[in-house]
Amino acid sequence: MTKRPAALMTKWLATVMLISACASTVRAQNAVGPLYSPYGAAGTDTDAEWFAPVDFDFENRPMRKDSGYFFRFDKLNWAVTGERATIGDPNVQILSEIIYDDTNPQDQGNRPPQYVIQNGLQDVVPEATFGWGSRYEFGLQEKGNGWLIGIIDGPQTNQQQTFGSGPQTSGFGSIHINFVTPAGYLLGFRDYFNNEDNVTGIVVGGPGVGGSGTPDDINGNLAEGIVTVFQDTNGNGEQDDDEPVIAVAEDFGDLAEFNVRFNQLTVRNNTRVRGVEVMRTIQLSNRHQMRKRQNNQVDLAYGVRFLSMRDEFGINGTSDFFRGLNTVTTTAENQIVGPQIRGKWSTQRGRWNMAVDGRFVFGYNIQDFDQGGTWGENIVPGALNQSMSAQPTTFSSGARANDFSPMVELRVDSTYQLTSSIALRLGYTAMFIDNISRASQMVEYRLPDWGIGQAGQQDVFINGVNFGFDINY
Repeated sequence: MTKRPAALMTKWLATVMLISACASTVRAQNAVGPLYSPYGAAGTDTDAEWFAPVDFDFENRPMRKDSGYFFRFDKLNWAVTGERATIGDPNVQILSEIIYDDTNPQDQGNRPPQYVIQNGLQDVVPEATFGWGSRYEFGLQEKGNGWLIGIIDGPQTNQQQTFGSGPQTSGFGSIHINFVTPAGYLLGFRDYFNNEDNVTGIVVGGPGVGGSGTPDDINGNLAEGIVTVFQDTNGNGEQDDDEPVIAVAEDFGDLAEFNVRFNQLTVRNNTRVRGVEVMRTIQLSNRHQMRKRQNNQVDLAYGVRFLSMRDEFGINGTSDFFRGLNTVTTTAENQIVGPQIRGKWSTQRGRWNMAVDGRFVFGYNIQDFDQGGTWGENIVPGALNQSMSAQPTTFSSGARANDFSPMVELRVDSTYQLTSSIALRLGYTAMFIDNISRASQMVEYRLPDWGIGQAGQQDVFINGVNFGFDINY
């Protein structure tokens, strides 16, 4: 009888010790071990209770997970500064057309002097405007040390401006654009006057309307542009159906130099930013600091970054001088790659965390440029109110350049710990890139085949707000 209670006691103690041992094993398997531990993948905590309430320590700070996988998402609303452009070459001096000749001996006084024609569009897109994009960051950390991969998709901005209301009733376009042209490229036979009524001193209509259908007699020799010599058998001074043509002569003294004018001009610009970065992160220990400063944290990181900025600038115009399709598109692709360093400071106040994050990239910029278009699709060389020599021109060209393009980025973020694994974030990002190429600044206004200018002469400032969330797993 005395042995039985002893046996029961022994079995009970053995059972308690077995349960205790099993519980200890489970806790050991759930604990976070070294970065490469035998307890599961990378030794990280696999507790997926994302919506568990926040636990606070004795200083009323949330006990945030500092080990495991993480994912961050931000919606971006950023502005990309523009290099406001002048349409036309500002270094070319163009004088106004000579509409009234001064060869008539009956004229009294002097013809009004010519004035300098300025480019009509001197401040057009691109300008600073906001566009939407996304930023994704994910990685692995063990007590703050680990890896981070970041992806930026956007922002993308699209801008367009249209100038002029279309053909003018006078026949003269209202938008003046100055180009570098070959000698004599803008010379042609003009028809502004009504020659049939011998009223040569009154402009009937400009290039888009025309006068009498006969070239104006610019040099006053009574031979109007294109002269037909025929056999006047009856002496009436007019060519009859039975009177043959002997010769056709061109009176090149009647050639006039036109100004380039457009009835309507549309300018468009598209900019898109994309990038990826890979960094090794290191969290500095603050255990040597006073206890009251344990809520401040410093992180360092190093790695590599790639950023692509594609800039496209285009022009579409209608003109009575260059008739038909007139369109040109210039594209500048900046592809920046190089080593990146990062420093981050953060501080915790209850559920709130404030962080300042700075990054610098020693960027090598590989730049690709393309330009193409069609100019004067329906122009007829020698036709009235058109160039004597210009022809329809379709062109496509490209170039490449390399530059050192340093990049600086600053992020200021504030997060609110919603649950033990989820935090909401609101912040501001600013990015400055030097020695890049903007398409709008590289256009050479040179007819008939335009051109691509010097690369790496501009910079860009990108900034705006971001909002999103963090998930720790």
